[in-house]
Amino acid sequence: MGSPPGEPERRPDETQVEVRLTRGFWIGKYEVTQGQWARVRGVFPATQPAGEGDDFPVVEVNYAEAEAFCRRLTESARASGELPAGWAFRLPTEAQWEYACRAGSTTATSFGDRLGRRQANFRGKPYNDDDDDAPSLGRATRVGS
Repeated sequence: MGSPPGEPERRPDETQVEVRLTRGFWIGKYEVTQGQWARVRGVFPATQPAGEGDDFPVVEVNYAEAEAFCRRLTESARASGELPAGWAFRLPTEAQWEYACRAGSTTATSFGDRLGRRQANFRGKPYNDDDDDAPSLGRATRVGS
């Protein structure tokens, strides 16, 4: 876990450490959508952007609110019999998140050592990609797109 010393934009607190995941885990393929949040929690933690809907990511959720979503989802899935006893929905640990994001690669991301707006929708400076002059969409897109 962490970043190798030569990785671009590496921060001092990203020293690599050996981590062993001792149990398997499942992780969601996509962000939680506004529709999922509404079905599980009912009320949004903050006003969601106008013009979006059920297929867009829920925004402005803090850690405690995300944990509460996971607890409520666990309760609901256990009550319906969809979730086996002893299992729970929860936020991934830092080690699990990094493992899932790197997807078995040794590069900064699962698809290489660069990240630009041709690969992902984001605002800000591309990561290690000086050739990326693509514009930011300036808005969210449907989850999975």
